[in-house]
Amino acid sequence: MSDYENREEQEEESADKTKRSRLWKVVFYFGLYSCILILASYFMPVYVCGKVTVDGNSMQNTLYDGDHLINEKVTYYFEKPKRFDIVIVTPFTTADNAGAEDDYWVKRIVGLPGETIQIKGGQIYINGELLAEDHYGSGDISYAGIAKEEYVIPSGEYFLMGDNRVGRKSYDSRYEEIGTFSEDQIVGKVVFRTSPLFGTVD
Repeated sequence: MSDYENREEQEEESADKTKRSRLWKVVFYFGLYSCILILASYFMPVYVCGKVTVDGNSMQNTLYDGDHLINEKVTYYFEKPKRFDIVIVTPFTTADNAGAEDDYWVKRIVGLPGETIQIKGGQIYINGELLAEDHYGSGDISYAGIAKEEYVIPSGEYFLMGDNRVGRKSYDSRYEEIGTFSEDQIVGKVVFRTSPLFGTVD
């Protein structure tokens, strides 16, 4: 075999190796990106952010039935929920969810752990002081429920209410069968409304 033929054969072998190498790279990166996408599709909704649709009128006039919301879950890894945050909660604890873990509610945090809350004269009092900065509710509160008398919010629990407070439009912490919500029941903080109009939520 001549030197020319040897060189030609070596070049062909080199070209084949290069093609195989490129093929394996394509397979490797395809597999890698597929794994990343699969993991992201699982971890993002569970640990980073999620979406929920408002069902009902308990949050009017802030949110309406059918509004699509984005909630983020990272903030509460580093800080405690704050008063007036709009949150996504599950009304079912881990022990009694009975398969209803996808049943989420949208409510606003009004009372914090350890505080005393009372609703009188259609207004909210925290530790005996009028919650003057509470301008979210639509109308005076006509049903006080368990907060008719001074109610001490247990440690690690939050008193949640809807913004639609006239009559009994919002099924929330005022009701004895609902009561306060633990941190474990808070799924995330609502940050955006994607429809009907994209924007932040207060």
